[in-house]
Amino acid sequence: MKTARIARFAAFCALAATLAAAPACRRDTTLVADHVAALKAYDLAVLNEGQRQEFVKIINSEICPCGVPMHLGACIERGRGCDDAHRMVRFAMRRLQAGDGTSRVIHMLDRMFQQGDKAHDIPGDDAPAKGDASAPVTLTVFSDFECPFCKKAEPVLTRVLKEYAGRVRVVFRHYPLAKLHKNANNAALASVAAHKQGKFWEMHELLFKNNLNLEKENLTEYAKRVGLDVERFKKDIEDKATAARLKADMDLGAKVGITGTPAFFINGKQMTGGGRFENYRDYIEVAIDDAKHKSGATKSAASK
Repeated sequence: MKTARIARFAAFCALAATLAAAPACRRDTTLVADHVAALKAYDLAVLNEGQRQEFVKIINSEICPCGVPMHLGACIERGRGCDDAHRMVRFAMRRLQAGDGTSRVIHMLDRMFQQGDKAHDIPGDDAPAKGDASAPVTLTVFSDFECPFCKKAEPVLTRVLKEYAGRVRVVFRHYPLAKLHKNANNAALASVAAHKQGKFWEMHELLFKNNLNLEKENLTEYAKRVGLDVERFKKDIEDKATAARLKADMDLGAKVGITGTPAFFINGKQMTGGGRFENYRDYIEVAIDDAKHKSGATKSAASK
């Protein structure tokens, strides 16, 4: 019996060493000594009975994101001072309340909090944008004017800007899927030409509104409707500089690994899923929380 206990202890130590050496590992159900039934700092009454059971499973299977060889719940209960652990718990509670199942929540936790999932460097440059330029969160969308799913996402982005006014900035990037959408490339060029005259968003709205009618002759009509200098528009749409601007977005999209549209990046991290506003909300709130934490750490360091 004593030998068996020693063997189990050695196995636990080996697991701890593995976790410490590979912090990207986030989930393990073999740790059994640190399970918790609840978290004192959190009011689980906001969850129904089924959600509470799922929540307990999650906090006892996700590994602490701060490199500590224990589960998420134990990490918090033992006061390890891991801010990301609290972010994970708040996120899990919101997702369960929104109706997501355990496997979906765990997938999103892994996607958003794995240390190996680094943010991409997406430059600000002169891409069309809406919202406060100093907002702590930048939501970059790679889109295609002929894509029906891109069109469907537009009202949700409008809601994001309204509900997170001053905290979220939306940046538009082009990624026309020319093999699927024969007019998408020309529509993108038209919007770049409109941007040169300060009318990108007006053209953007018309293109999505008429996304089944994006032939070249229609694009000129849309230019008239939004008040562009039509002759300049015609020249700009054929200009090599316009094509180069579009190619720059396409190259950037390929660099960050886009395989379809729309594709969303929140402070450089790609958002999985989509559709519901709640999905954007959770990613945004985690990003806001992270920005506050980084700002606080910077101020603290500066005061020393």
